Amino acid sequence: MNPEDLQDPLNEDEMDEDEEADDEEQNRHVQISLKPEKSPLRLQLKYTPADVEDPRDFVLPLKLAGVGEMGALKRVVRGVGVKPRFLLEPTVVNFRTKVIAKGSKPLPFHNDITISNPDHNAINWSIDREALDESKVFQMNPTEGRLEPAAHSTVRVTFNPLEPIEYVCKVPLYLDGDRAKPYLMIEFRGEGADAKIYFDRREVILPCTPLDIPARATFMVCHNGYENLELRPKIANEVGKLPIELNFPDGNNLGVTKQKLKVEAVFTCSKPLSFTTFIDFFDDEGNKFSIPISGTTDNSIFTIFSFMQRNPDEISFEVAPDRPIKLIQDASSEQESGKTGLPGKAFSKAGVASSVISRTAKSLVGFNPVPLTMLEKNCEYVGRWYNATMQSSSLSSFPTDVIHQNGQHIFDLVAYLSGKRPPGQASKAALAANS
Repeated sequence: MNPEDLQDPLNEDEMDEDEEADDEEQNRHVQISLKPEKSPLRLQLKYTPADVEDPRDFVLPLKLAGVGEMGALKRVVRGVGVKPRFLLEPTVVNFRTKVIAKGSKPLPFHNDITISNPDHNAINWSIDREALDESKVFQMNPTEGRLEPAAHSTVRVTFNPLEPIEYVCKVPLYLDGDRAKPYLMIEFRGEGADAKIYFDRREVILPCTPLDIPARATFMVCHNGYENLELRPKIANEVGKLPIELNFPDGNNLGVTKQKLKVEAVFTCSKPLSFTTFIDFFDDEGNKFSIPISGTTDNSIFTIFSFMQRNPDEISFEVAPDRPIKLIQDASSEQESGKTGLPGKAFSKAGVASSVISRTAKSLVGFNPVPLTMLEKNCEYVGRWYNATMQSSSLSSFPTDVIHQNGQHIFDLVAYLSGKRPPGQASKAALAANS
């Protein structure tokens, strides 16, 4: 080994600093390729002085690739910072994206500009009103004035977008009536966006319930940009008329003082049914905003098992001659189906902690879910049943092992119980050949 290749660990920091300096030096070089059809290329050099009377004098470092420095490319740049007569902060007023206000008297958005006079003499200032009026969306108040020495004032700029487009307006500012050349340019920027209705979730999923038992779920309808809007919901009927009822506990009016509303969806059916449809909300202009809603009602224990676990102490079975067994729910436990966030008897056994968890989970799904402790017991039972049934494979953690094995446990279980291999699977010989 060459001793020169050995690095001194005490000098590693210095070497890192040298490498960073080399990288910084490399990043300061910009390569520009000129094409005959694109020449001449015009470059804009911007100089922003940091201090007053701080002269700058340097040669613009232009080089020809492969040749180096050339006398014809040398350009001397000189600049000096002078004391300003008029200060304006900020010079670029960016309103960013704002919603187009709906209503008879829309409220514009506003930003404030601070102007000051650092000079020893009073200054009269004014802007070009025509350039401001041409924009039709920007306003400035006041548009002219007089500033005494060392005085400052505040100017308000308003933005009221009319269309969902980007607006840019540059307004000249003049001093002491000299309109031959503007002292500086004020730039106003903003973008309009249409008012919209949105929801606190992607879809509404009603809990599975037995026949004739209401399935309830709550969700929030929010808005951005409406001054006063009455919600007009409609259930899509592509799959037929569904027995879905929408309730508004806090009313159905959105506005400036009401940014969101709670909506309760209730579904009750006497026949087994599973559906997915849309709830459509319309604004005053006929724009439609939709959210999917899904639900299932059945008389099968396999389908409504989650309902039985959420309400273990409030359900009973009804048996009538020549009729199927039917599950019914006590009237005192209707709040457990999702109407309120208060935990019922099924949650009272777990104490205060479970109540907090149930309320948090309810805000996510819209109804009280199965308690976590019961879900963990279900997963443990599934694992024990699988290991007792299957001899060729084992399941230590459900559903984690099933996910990690891409569902292989399910395929093995289907093949064992049915005696047939599930279709669509590659054989071991084919897998070995491809590998």
